Amino acid sequence: MKRNILMTLVFAACLASFAGAQRTFISNEDIKKITAINMRVLDISAQYWARRVMVEKDVTIGQLEQNSAYWIGEPAYNKELIKQVKKNIQDGNYAPLTKEEEEKLNDARLAARAILKPATADKATQATLTDEYCLSLQGRYWAWRVAEDEDTSVEELYKEWGHSTPRNKK
Repeated sequence: MKRNILMTLVFAACLASFAGAQRTFISNEDIKKITAINMRVLDISAQYWARRVMVEKDVTIGQLEQNSAYWIGEPAYNKELIKQVKKNIQDGNYAPLTKEEEEKLNDARLAARAILKPATADKATQATLTDEYCLSLQGRYWAWRVAEDEDTSVEELYKEWGHSTPRNKK
């Protein structure tokens, strides 16, 4: 499950870079559309994040609350998601997502991404992106982050990601 979501995010990063700067701003209408999409999978998202906090332990509630200020969507949705994640943790509801839930969550993310970057929904563009291209793009991004960000180092990246999957090792 985590691998599929990670692959979706990697794929999205590749598409986003390939699509370029199609949108220079996000309209209120687009924010409402994205919020509506996210609301349809609120319960699944909350279970996903509760599992990340309690089982994967790669994020904390505090980090989610802090990061939610930068999420695209209406602030009321962000608050509701955090509230639901906390409730799921309290109730012990952080089981792995079913295949169907995972597909719904991925479909919602792709629908939201298509609003923000329409080229990401283009099948012809998707077909041109190879795994090697995406790995190279991610490698260049993280090299830039290490060079520019004092808080990021190769050692930290390896510590967090280097042991998780063969793809991350690459």
